[in-house]
Amino acid sequence: MPFVCCVAYLAFLLYNSKKKQMQNEMKLIRNNLDLQLSQAVREISSLRESQTLTRQYRHDMRHHLQYVSTCIENGEVEQAQAYISGICKEIEAQKVQIYCENEAVNQRRSEHMCDRAALRRGFKKNILHLYLWDIKSK
Repeated sequence: MPFVCCVAYLAFLLYNSKKKQMQNEMKLIRNNLDLQLSQAVREISSLRESQTLTRQYRHDMRHHLQYVSTCIENGEVEQAQAYISGICKEIEAQKVQIYCENEAVNQRRSEHMCDRAALRRGFKKNILHLYLWDIKSK
C-alpha cells in the first residue's frame, strides 16, 4: 500500500509539474502575443500619422510649386531661388535624426537630446520650478 501511495504521489507531482510548465508556456505565448498586438497598434497609428503628414506635404508642395511658377512667369527668378533655398532650409531643420535601427531607442535618444537642448536654452529654471511645485502639492 505505501508503494502505491508513493507511485500515485509521484504521478501526481509529474502531472502537476507538467501542467504548471504548460501554464507558464501559455503565459509566455500570451505575453508575446500581447506585445505583438501593442506593436501592431502602434505601427498602425504611425502609418495613419504618416498618411496625414503625406497629405499635408502634398498640399503644401502644390502651393510652393504654384508660387515658384508664378515667380518664374513674372521674371522674378532670384525671388524664386531665394524661396526655394528657404524651403530647403526648413526641410533640413525638420529632419529626424536616426541614431540606430531600433525605433524605441531612437525615440528615447531624441527625447534626451530635446531635453538637453531645452536645458541649454534656459528651461532649467522652469523644470526645477515645476518639480518643486509637484513636491509641494504632494
